[in-house]
Amino acid sequence: MTTWTCATAWAAVDVPPASASPAPVPTPASVPASDSASGSVSGSAVSTPAAGPVPGPGSAAPAPEPGSAPACKLVNGGFEEPGSLHGQGNLRSGLPGWSTSADDGLIEIWGPDVPSVRPDTGRQFAEVNGTATATLSQDVRTVPGATLTWHLAHRGRSAGEDVLQLRIGGVTQVPMGQNTSDIADDNAGWGHYTGRYSVPPGQTVTRFEFVSISTAGDQPDQGNLLDSVEISCEPPCVRNVPPTSPYLLLTGPANSELTGGLSSSDPEGGEITYLLDGAASPQVSITSEGRVTLRPMAPAIWEVPVKACDRDGSCTKGRIVAVISAPATPAVSAPAVSTPTGPAVSTPASTTSTTPATTGTATTPASTAPAASAPETTGDPAERAETTETTGITQAATADTVTTPATLAVPPAGG
Repeated sequence: MTTWTCATAWAAVDVPPASASPAPVPTPASVPASDSASGSVSGSAVSTPAAGPVPGPGSAAPAPEPGSAPACKLVNGGFEEPGSLHGQGNLRSGLPGWSTSADDGLIEIWGPDVPSVRPDTGRQFAEVNGTATATLSQDVRTVPGATLTWHLAHRGRSAGEDVLQLRIGGVTQVPMGQNTSDIADDNAGWGHYTGRYSVPPGQTVTRFEFVSISTAGDQPDQGNLLDSVEISCEPPCVRNVPPTSPYLLLTGPANSELTGGLSSSDPEGGEITYLLDGAASPQVSITSEGRVTLRPMAPAIWEVPVKACDRDGSCTKGRIVAVISAPATPAVSAPAVSTPTGPAVSTPASTTSTTPATTGTATTPASTAPAASAPETTGDPAERAETTETTGITQAATADTVTTPATLAVPPAGG
């Protein structure tokens, strides 16, 4: 399930301090000498800022650096530090939070006791052109994806309009309700401007630059009064994409130990924790890193539900599929089977056959018995035929046996 997570505590966001070298800021091609405190100038020509490279987003000023300041906090936006200043022409270096493109590094602060110009808020305000046409800047720790809402108060010093532009992250801003980036005001009062800026991915430090474009008095060391600089941030709402579905296939016999590793990935590159998605079983175990041990007890196709969770708590269900075969059995050699051989059977060399006779017993040794003699032709012809027929059947029957009867007894003729 896809969820959305929004940060709530800006001060707790861990954003690394700026470490990049300062980027150049456009400076005037020619600036006549002046005395900011008295307002007198030598020369009448006014040089507008020469074209030059624009500082990239996230670049840092040499001093001061954001350091460990809370995210989305602009320092000294009302120019109240250092305090207890009076009048105009208070030139200060190392102003808390701010830096200037002026070569001398001086920023001019006005106190509350100048009758013609009162601060917009608080007791003090700044003049962007302190000793030269310049740019005031500050680096702010930001969270990628956050939306910044900015606000400022601007005023001209002399009759006519002073023109200022605001660049955030190197991008010139167009205030809400305008179709131009020029912030232009005369000396009749403070103008108030606001706008919004989205912090791009990877930008943890964002530079705010207040660039003097022109002044009504054509004096490079005067003009573009600035006060009440504020920013607020809406934390980013991040679409949390859960991990891919975890899966593992195991195969092997029952009553064995099968191992493997679940596979899943987090589209956002975070760590994944693996869990059983159901009741625990002594036959399966899984570590948080996804190492699986399965001890199947019987042949079957097993399916174990699991889930993979990212560090934000978004989980995706998956499964372990185990195809379990019957346990392997050791091979058994069958004993040799021998066919018993009986004793040799010998056929007697001689056979004595005794055939009982009607009128007596005739015994003829097999060794001397001649072939069966033909029956006598004496007696009744019918009897002779019957005897002959009987003698032929017996021989045919005994022809299938190993031993042929040696002698057949025939009844005497006329008996």
